[in-house]
Amino acid sequence: MIRLFLTLVLLITANTSYGFDLIKEIFGRSETNRITGPADGKARCMSSELNPDQCKEEREYAYAVGCINKTEYLSLEKFNSFPNCNRINKLTSWCSCGCFESGSRIFSVDKKTNKADYYSINNVISNFSNYKVVTLKTSSTLSKIETQEVDIRGISIGEEKNHLIVFTAENNQNLSVTQDHAILLSTGKIVQAKDVKLTDKLVKSNGQAIKIVSIKKKYATAEVLNILNDSSNKKQNILFVEGFIVGDLSWQNNLKSSLNSILLRK
Repeated sequence: MIRLFLTLVLLITANTSYGFDLIKEIFGRSETNRITGPADGKARCMSSELNPDQCKEEREYAYAVGCINKTEYLSLEKFNSFPNCNRINKLTSWCSCGCFESGSRIFSVDKKTNKADYYSINNVISNFSNYKVVTLKTSSTLSKIETQEVDIRGISIGEEKNHLIVFTAENNQNLSVTQDHAILLSTGKIVQAKDVKLTDKLVKSNGQAIKIVSIKKKYATAEVLNILNDSSNKKQNILFVEGFIVGDLSWQNNLKSSLNSILLRK
């Protein structure tokens, strides 16, 4: 009787994605996971051709046609990445969405010297196992910035086809990011870079507000880069770049629903 039931389940559901998941659940079959980080280190990515909604569509399509399994889908979602599938629906690589301009400096700690400083993100990514990034503690407020050091869980390198957004603050410091990058405002709200207005104020690394004197667009002349740190809390997925407080890679996907909300209170 049990054998007959299982046979019927297989016949009815084998050709549907739901049925595939159901069969795996019944038999307890484990899935492989080829997604080891935000981007495939062996591939050249053009990740920022896709916005977050398009990245989601690519993941859903790849899963529907069997290019990736459910475990890989969830990993790509976590890393804010999308898969590349060939004409026979085989996974060839995967890439990430959203980054900093090459040459940006990120506040990090060199593990060898234990020195905290603004290091070039290019150097940090090239030797990410030798660095920790400085993030916010969960107890941080705008009036009391508290930090901690965390390991880097993943990196992203890719070409940028859309224009970058360049903010210039009244201290003449520039910040260049992709359009969907998360930026902290002086109100404590975190928003996408493309939604920042000239009347808004950015937040310096000490929590103080600073005026924006210009917002310009430019195209990247080199690959753009980003970091995913080893944290799960929203505040801990915040970085210090060029003296400003901004989000890491998580804010472009699994934390996207928290955009346009207050992250830090005064």
